[in-house]
Amino acid sequence: MAIESTSLAKQAFAGPDGTIKTLASQVDEHLKGNSDDVVVDVGPVFGQLNEQTVGKLDENVQIMIAGMTKSIAGIPIPERTYEKILALFSQSPLVQVHGNGISKSDSLIKQSDSEFKTDGSPDDKIVQEVSAYLQALSKLAGINIMKKVAAWFRRLVGEEIMAATNIDISVLGKVVAQSGVTAKDLSTIFKGKEHAEKSLDVAGIRYPEPGRPNFSVFRIHLTAWSDSNRILHMQHDSNGITGEVFQTDYVPRSSVMDNLKPEVRERAIGAAKGMFQ
Repeated sequence: MAIESTSLAKQAFAGPDGTIKTLASQVDEHLKGNSDDVVVDVGPVFGQLNEQTVGKLDENVQIMIAGMTKSIAGIPIPERTYEKILALFSQSPLVQVHGNGISKSDSLIKQSDSEFKTDGSPDDKIVQEVSAYLQALSKLAGINIMKKVAAWFRRLVGEEIMAATNIDISVLGKVVAQSGVTAKDLSTIFKGKEHAEKSLDVAGIRYPEPGRPNFSVFRIHLTAWSDSNRILHMQHDSNGITGEVFQTDYVPRSSVMDNLKPEVRERAIGAAKGMFQ
């Protein structure tokens, strides 16, 4: 969903049309497209942070929001990468790293062998029989695989990030669930190998919100793949998905915040309160 905004948030995240698109809306747009790869360099995640809630946060958190948003605005959107945003937060005197963060990877792989009773001649009838077999196999296996992919993804990234990014894992799950039906033209079924791959690489800046007074800079990298290797009448399918998740949390650096001049604090708090107006 797009957020209409002015002021500080608009300075940092508005596109040419003046509209701010959250990370979730950007991911959704990409997943609806035809591209094999979904890449969103850095998008904002505001969660429950809005015009009504921002003023309820601790003053130091409000100052952190204003200061870091202004710093983010200093990096042009086309040049805004996960690495640059991570460096920006790591080097800022306004914030400090909180906790150990997240750094993990995992994979989900399925393999299967199928035997086709053919004489080696790829005539139309055989191709149709093989096609029907593969389609049926895909439907039967796909339901269970899709459930496994969804459960795996939920464990990998956690419920909070999953909700914040709005990633439709079914798009990648469909690639994992394939059982050899990767050929654009099924008449090529006897030619040996087929490969399909789809990747998703997104990074986000999760803003503080009530009950969660810290910034999070995170990245999710997923690759779903499907390989089919056919030798004579045997077919071996090896399909799966691999994923990496990184997250670093930041909280206000009290030693700096508490020594800011009163007028500086007041300006920053005012900017934070007005960032969604």
